[in-house]
Order: sequence, then C-alpha cells, then structure tokens
Amino acid sequence: MGENNDNINIINNVNNNYNINSDNVGGDSSNKVRLIKYEESTNKEFILKYLVNIKNDYIEKQMRALYECREVYKDDIDEVINILTYALKNNDSVLLRHEIAYVIGQISNEKCNNILINLLSDENENIMVRHEAAEGLAAIGSESNIPVIKKYLNDSSVEVRETCELALSSLIEKNKYAACSCINKTVPYKNNVLNNDNPKRDSNNNSNNNNNNNINNNNSNSHSNSFSNSQDDADDDIYFHSKKKFNTIDPVVCISDSNNKKHVNDLIRDLNNEALALKNRYEALFLLRDMETDTSLNALGEALVNDKSSAIFRHELAFVLGQ
Repeated sequence: MGENNDNINIINNVNNNYNINSDNVGGDSSNKVRLIKYEESTNKEFILKYLVNIKNDYIEKQMRALYECREVYKDDIDEVINILTYALKNNDSVLLRHEIAYVIGQISNEKCNNILINLLSDENENIMVRHEAAEGLAAIGSESNIPVIKKYLNDSSVEVRETCELALSSLIEKNKYAACSCINKTVPYKNNVLNNDNPKRDSNNNSNNNNNNNINNNNSNSHSNSFSNSQDDADDDIYFHSKKKFNTIDPVVCISDSNNKKHVNDLIRDLNNEALALKNRYEALFLLRDMETDTSLNALGEALVNDKSSAIFRHELAFVLGQ
C-alpha cells in the first residue's frame, strides 16, 4: 500500500510541476500526445517528453533525455531523482533502466542510495540492471551501503555476486581513506559527476542547444579531449600510479602512490590471469586504459575476445574500449 502511495506521489509531483495531463502518460504509443517537435524542443521539454510522457518508445531519444536530465538539473538533485524515479517506474526497457542506474550512481549523491538499493534488491529485475545498481552504490560510496552490498555476496546470480565483491572492496577502501589527509586528491572519492565536463558516456550528451545553453557541448566533452597529458611519452611502458585520466567513478579504487610504478607487461599478465582475484584484474584493466598506448589498448581488446571467466569483466572491457 505504501509503495502505491509513493508511485502516486511521484506522478502527481511531476505532473503538477510541469502541468502534464496524466491521461497522456504511458499507455499505447498511438494514443500519446506528441507535445513538441524534436527540432523545437527546449532541453527541459525534451526531457519531460521522453522520460515522463513517453513509455517504452524512442529509446535513442530517451537515452539523450537521460543525459540531458543529469546536466540540466545538475543544481537540483531532488528534481533529478524525481524524474529518474518516475522514468524507472514507467519504462520496461532493460537498456534504459541499466543506463538510469548508471547515471544515478555517477551522480554520487547519497540521496540516490534508496533508488539503487531497490533495484539491487529486486530479484525480478534484470541482472544487468542489478549489476549497475550495485556498482552505483559503490560509486556513491556511502558507508551505509556496505551492509547492503554484503547481503548480495551470495546472490543466485554470479554477475551480481561478482559485482558486489568489487563494490564491497571499493566501499571499504573509500571509507577507510575518506577522512585521512594522506589520501591523494587525484582519487575522486565522493566525486560528483554532475559537475563533470567529461561524463563516462559523453556520446549520449551531444544535446540540442537551439533554444538554450543549458548543456555545455564544447570540445572539452569529446573523447579526444578527455585525456590529460601527464604521462611521459618517453616512458609509455611504465605506468606511474599517480594520475587518473578519466573524470568518472570507476568500479575499483586504485590508491595513488607516486612510488608505485608498474610495467605494462605486469599489468597485461594480471589482466589475463583468470586465477587472480577479479579486483586485481579490474585494477589492471583501468591502469591499462589510462596508459592509452597501442600495447595497452591491444591487450584490452585481446582480453575481451579471449576471456571466458566473467561476463561483467568482459562487459567492463567493452565499456573501457568504448571510452
């Protein structure tokens, strides 16, 4: 009964704020009112059209609306939560629900914890969505998420189990060092990606700005400009574990140490060692990504093709190569 009331409150809140007729929400796509043309939409209108008014349709526009929502409402976390919660309740698309869970985690605000906990705890939810919810809880980094994650270390899904093992390790590390002055500030603890110029999937952030400038789509958002130039070109085979090249919250924490240097061959060996703990293989994966050399990137591609041990490991390899 309480859940039904929550659903009604969410719908009423969205409808009242934006004067949306509830008769037009959901239902048969043929009966939906197309409020505005794509070319004429403002960012907020576009967001509300494809995340609130339209259900299970126009997936490419829903994806764009999702990333615009994160940026347009970056100073209003309550509104982001309101819209994305409604979008989750109103859409069955596994791809969209997975991406919503990802965005919520990257927002890295503790107000979002309950949304992700609900997704993770629902055994009827798609495994990919539950995986992303667990990863998102680690990205947020709240100490209170540790006992939540522990509940699912023995989940019936191997993908959820493995994700929770990684998430638990990440949460312990983040909370271990969060109050310690010795932590290197290049590690993005409690990082808020809402204020980032380099979102993890910025191809979804190429917004239509004909009517307003709410989204910043200058060249700093392109993949070609998402890397720093801190690596010494003369020493490509050595990774100095002191800089983080991507402004995204990764699934594992690599504690920065300027005295810790690893040769690319060591990282490739760890990457491909199926007997090694998944956390260590993930660390190698992200360090090789940050090296951004032909050798390191080829190793990631070969691992994607050859690995037979873990679906989420291959999932992350594919994502990193996309970055």
